[in-house]
Amino acid sequence: MEYAESVLAHREGRGDLELSPPRILRWVFDFRRWGVLPYGGGLWDQPVGLLGRMALAEDLFHAWMEYRTLRPGELGKWTRENPSAWQLVKWAREVMKHGEGTEHGRDSDTSAG
Repeated sequence: MEYAESVLAHREGRGDLELSPPRILRWVFDFRRWGVLPYGGGLWDQPVGLLGRMALAEDLFHAWMEYRTLRPGELGKWTRENPSAWQLVKWAREVMKHGEGTEHGRDSDTSAG
């Protein structure tokens, strides 16, 4: 299961290991709860890009939670009031529909390596 799909699967109750969240979300939750980073050392000792991916996972998780709790007729107002969250939700829906790494998902390396 790919990155965004695993984050959303957890929110939808389709995660593996009896609803254990994907690793990236566990790291976010541990950081929020305990103040610990995934890898030993300090902030600068974390792998390049990890904190950005953690931030994206957290933002996506919260945006999806809000989106899924909207009642009929509330979507228009919510999208106007939360344009960044709506962009994440739209991206996640495309990823779920077409998969990551496609023209609809995240940018992918198209070189024939």
